[in-house]
Amino acid sequence: MAKTPRIRKPAPADPPPPAPQTEPVMGVPEQSASDPAKAPVYTDIPEAPRVPRVTRRQPAIDGAATPVAAAGKPAAKTASTAKRPATTAPAGKKTTAKAAAPAGKTAPAAPRVRKARTLAEAIERVPPTPAAPEPIVVKPAAKGRVTKTLAPVAVAPAPVVEHVQEIEGASAPATPLVTNAGAPARRLRILMVASEAVPFAKTGGLADVVAALPKALGALGHDVTVVIPRYRGIPVTGEPSTSYAVSMGGHHYQANVYVQQTSPGVRVALVDHPAFFDRDALYGIGSQDYGDNPRRFAFLCLAALEFARLEGRPVDIVHAHDWQAGLAPVYVKTRYAGDPVLGSAATIFTIHNIAYQGNCSSDWLPQLGLGWELFNTDGLEFWLHASLLKGGVMFADLVTTVSPRYADELMAPEFAFGFEGILRHRAANLLGILNGIDADVWDPAADRYLPSAYQADDLSGKLDAKRVLLDTYGLPTGDDLARRPVVAMISRMVDQKGLDLIASVAEQLPHLGAAFVILGTGEPWYEEMWRSLARRYPDRVGVRIGFDEPLSHVIEAGADLFMMPSRFEPCGLNQMYSLRYGTLPVVRATGGLDDTVQNYDPASGAGNGFKFHDASGEALLGTLRWALHVFHNEPERWRQLQRAGMARDFSWNASAHAYLEAYDRARAQVTGRQGVTA
Repeated sequence: MAKTPRIRKPAPADPPPPAPQTEPVMGVPEQSASDPAKAPVYTDIPEAPRVPRVTRRQPAIDGAATPVAAAGKPAAKTASTAKRPATTAPAGKKTTAKAAAPAGKTAPAAPRVRKARTLAEAIERVPPTPAAPEPIVVKPAAKGRVTKTLAPVAVAPAPVVEHVQEIEGASAPATPLVTNAGAPARRLRILMVASEAVPFAKTGGLADVVAALPKALGALGHDVTVVIPRYRGIPVTGEPSTSYAVSMGGHHYQANVYVQQTSPGVRVALVDHPAFFDRDALYGIGSQDYGDNPRRFAFLCLAALEFARLEGRPVDIVHAHDWQAGLAPVYVKTRYAGDPVLGSAATIFTIHNIAYQGNCSSDWLPQLGLGWELFNTDGLEFWLHASLLKGGVMFADLVTTVSPRYADELMAPEFAFGFEGILRHRAANLLGILNGIDADVWDPAADRYLPSAYQADDLSGKLDAKRVLLDTYGLPTGDDLARRPVVAMISRMVDQKGLDLIASVAEQLPHLGAAFVILGTGEPWYEEMWRSLARRYPDRVGVRIGFDEPLSHVIEAGADLFMMPSRFEPCGLNQMYSLRYGTLPVVRATGGLDDTVQNYDPASGAGNGFKFHDASGEALLGTLRWALHVFHNEPERWRQLQRAGMARDFSWNASAHAYLEAYDRARAQVTGRQGVTA
């Protein structure tokens, strides 16, 4: 059984939310942007909340009693993010700002009001949607350079328009509409809300998914709009495609939106509001979250919904990703419940990593345009704080995770970080859909970063990549290149990824008869662990601290084994890249790793990799020795495993069809609910 990731001493409770620091429009006085509120310091990987002393009981999500923290006791453990430059790909972790009250002090209390007994009652109390603000129309500007940051991509800017209700760039895709059965079907209008997407901004796998899934849906003939922030470092050209005011918590904030067509049927809307998004990093600096993250991402959700609303064409699906977009389903079910554009939309919420929950003081609710009637166990309340992640889980019509195994694991306390009861309550509407990979980008037969292309029937190009890889790391090649195995790892260097397991057996790795090549960044002590091994064993260990996209392709092609000993892994992408490149994964059987890697069976020769179950360094070391034994002594079996891995289809096509089935299921729920109401 996996251990809960380690955590340091709990941080002090959240400060009360500061006054908005932005440039409000429509006559609201401008607030100073100086002296931003300091966020508490949190640890990197959160621990499931320990049950504090119970002083009263209230109805629990799953029908049991939920413990409520006594005054002066910590309400929950905490976690946060590392620094993330907006235009590079560092070790990414999404923010968790789960507060704990220090001894002798009580957590901020909500005003004394009668709580709603049910979610339906809470929704009924929410005031109707305010009148749409008068749009700020921007005149057309001269064409110029297209937007791109992380990787070369051909992006054509959408033309600037005169009327926001007719924003261009959303024309029907030329691709014929395809369904699971291949028969014609209704084209869906899908609105996706997320905090990052390739190539604009990336801290982790979320950005890859938010780029690849819309592309696959667009290829099937659907109309997808992806809304993300315009962070610092994302260049745009000309004037915004449209501008409008967003009303939130008694203030109005201007949203300038740049719309770009990225692929057939897909456009990206970059929401620009400098006071919120023109910062050094995406979510926080070092171990400190930005203190106004709740406001920043509530604004993103509202800006996305207003963008769709002002276009005037009904939306079929609102698909929100992770805690940063968790309030989108909440607003759809409350503020926009009667809206002709959004009121009939089905909502999907995808959990990419439940360790990051967007927890904050309940004092934030009024400033986010949310009433106190939503602060209950059926709403946003989570251990006496508000959770943006819980908002998405509770208000969405359907909840998805990024692999079937991870969906099962989230029912257990060691994986759910306090959400196990909540997710058991929603188990009937919880699905696990395996992520895909971009098969055009990750293709050894056409990879522009490799010295030679190769396929399953001719792996000679893999040996060329191995030579380049060892030369890049300064490791010896020699005449025995083909017989000397290379073990690789590309990872954030944190406990979640199993770095503590590696550390417990690190001194034995250089003596396994293999070369180790490492790429990544993370906790300083794990970085130094690899640097120390490389200094002492320069002919056996090579390390690069940081992320390098071209080098990562060479690593996947040139390595023989790829190491992923994660304590928990919602999906994972590198093991799928490895299989496609004929590199056999060595993984712990958890989450998406267990779904995608089939353990080698010596009796039949079946499988495509090597798995272990115990979360221990000895289990990892034993599995590495086993894999290396097969490499040296069973070359035919080894090639059989390589061919099996390369034959697997991990493209987004199958995943996109699974999401379309989920969309249909969610829409059926909405239709049935509306029929009952009528």
